[in-house]
Amino acid sequence: MSAVYRLPRSVLDQTFAHFRGCGLGRRECQVLWVSPWEAPDTITKAVHPEHEAHVGGFVLDDHWLNDFWCSLAQENLGVRIRCTHTPARRSTRRPTMPIP
Repeated sequence: MSAVYRLPRSVLDQTFAHFRGCGLGRRECQVLWVSPWEAPDTITKAVHPEHEAHVGGFVLDDHWLNDFWCSLAQENLGVRIRCTHTPARRSTRRPTMPIP
């Protein structure tokens, strides 16, 4: 079963701004969409984790992650969706068959 979420335009704009600013189209990046437990279907903010990004992925900062879990509990929020940006990988190999 799929859930339907309400997503304010501002949260979507913040998400793409994080992806453009952090990954620069070359490194993987992550944004978490959170909402209150009283209204789990209404996303209220985009959270950009502190992390070390590189071409093959990213590593979350341990201290940030611990603080984040505590803030979720204090603010009565839950993570609903994990958005990731993975840069396109271009193959240097030519395909042997055309794409139909």
